[in-house]
Amino acid sequence: MSPSEQPTARIQQHGSTSLRGRTPFSAISILAASLVALVPPGALFTALTAARAEDHPAPERRVAEDTANQAEPTDPQQQAEHIYATACAPCHGSKGDGTGPAAFSIAPHIAPRPRDFTKGTYKLRSTPSGTAPVDADLHRTIARGIPRYMPAFAALGDDAIAALVERVKGFSAKFAAPPPTSVRLPEPPAIDAGMAASGARVYEELGCAACHGPQGRGNGPAAAALRDTAGLPIWPADLAHPSWFKGGSSPADIYRTLVTGMDGTPMPGYADVFADLAPEKPWQLIAYIATLSRERGSAP
Repeated sequence: MSPSEQPTARIQQHGSTSLRGRTPFSAISILAASLVALVPPGALFTALTAARAEDHPAPERRVAEDTANQAEPTDPQQQAEHIYATACAPCHGSKGDGTGPAAFSIAPHIAPRPRDFTKGTYKLRSTPSGTAPVDADLHRTIARGIPRYMPAFAALGDDAIAALVERVKGFSAKFAAPPPTSVRLPEPPAIDAGMAASGARVYEELGCAACHGPQGRGNGPAAAALRDTAGLPIWPADLAHPSWFKGGSSPADIYRTLVTGMDGTPMPGYADVFADLAPEKPWQLIAYIATLSRERGSAP
């Protein structure tokens, strides 16, 4: 018997009773095993992956295709409503309160939940803590998405995202006030290993380990007791996985998150703290955070 015939023969030997008995699933298993024996595994995997990608495209692709295939209104306000209903309402709800039909399946008893736009409280901003985000902040979040929680919608295009930003702002009176000024972000210096060594001391001095843990795994002594403003348990970021950082993982992204904080969570803004530090210390801290990564190519 040739090697290619052996897997099918073994399944036929052990699965023949099932063929005569309870379910036709064994027949399907034999057919699948035969295909595996005849088709190289790499080629089979490639074919199945391509078929799944075609049948189940990524969310941002589906939304872009659905939007393109429907007759869109030309009025900007109606266009924004149309895009919101297609792209956002399933999670954030038609009223923007975070109770869309898909929201129930997103960990109902632990943060983060879909954003409640009516409260005007946003984690991802370039503005001081306690203020509303500017349009560019909302645009960036919609385009980039939030790793592990919200898909990127860059495929919608800048004009559609701009219309969507206006629709989202309409849910909260907070945006009726003049927009705040974004915090000025200094130009990032070259990050190197020498800065990281100094950054370890900054990490300790600022008490980062209390929440994020000594190795940055999000398991500090205070972590288990943390709650967001809705009273839901919330875990600190696992610094070993920069690709999971909600606000982005570049040095500039991390600096922005540290300065502005994440409103609605226990993560404060460090603008006042940084103002009293030597200007290189925040970058030293960021260099040290990079060394905590377990992802390939992240450390300086």
